[in-house]
Amino acid sequence: MCGVVGIMRPSRYARESLLFAESIGLDALLVPMIEVEEYLDEGFEGFLGRVFRGDSDYVIFTSVNGVEFTLKRVGDGMEFVRALNDHSMVAAIGPRTAEALERVGVRVALLPKVYSSSGLLDLFERRVSGGCVEILRSTHGAPMLVDELLARGAEVHETCVYTLTRPVGEEQYGLLKKVLEGGVDGLAFTSTMMVHNFMKTALEIGILDGVVERMGEISVGAIGTPTARTLEGYGVKGIIVPERSLFKDLLMALKESISR
Repeated sequence: MCGVVGIMRPSRYARESLLFAESIGLDALLVPMIEVEEYLDEGFEGFLGRVFRGDSDYVIFTSVNGVEFTLKRVGDGMEFVRALNDHSMVAAIGPRTAEALERVGVRVALLPKVYSSSGLLDLFERRVSGGCVEILRSTHGAPMLVDELLARGAEVHETCVYTLTRPVGEEQYGLLKKVLEGGVDGLAFTSTMMVHNFMKTALEIGILDGVVERMGEISVGAIGTPTARTLEGYGVKGIIVPERSLFKDLLMALKESISR
């Protein structure tokens, strides 16, 4: 193994994260700094009604979690898939989200070049004026996507199907102490909320300044510019941002950095 990397994704991704890290020669330290839970949005039935009536022109899925939790709440999955394919253009934020949709038979019509909210907006340009747009996402989704689509004249419905929480305990404290003590060679951040949770936990146990200082001496990677900027806001410099916003690309970039 060429180095120890702290992987802080939700526990539901632990196995796939570990297997990939080991396959490229990294020793993975798996400690979730964020967890995913179902969210029962009171607007969900309204969303289903619009899809089944054919009122939804576009349906945007912003994550694999959004796909999974949406399908979990749908009574008849096949009928829902047929309604999407017959009446709506479906957009996925990235290839993994598209794959999750295609596995259940949904035709993905729109996939951005940049896997982010800004990338999705580039797809729509002016075409959404007067159209009905559905967004399936978490309770912590950035408002930019909704605000910009509204500004372009769309009717926008945001339906939250899952929420993000901060796990706190000895496991999380232990990771931070290992970072401080030099037991971690790299850290992989996949969202802005993960960054905030990491820093808040460090603050709670009184080692935030030391952890941030130590992060300047190891390899720190982030998926996407917003996550990198959040790290920079805490004083972390030299952040590695892979060209593609994919977890595998992030780990590959961290391995390269650690190996140098």
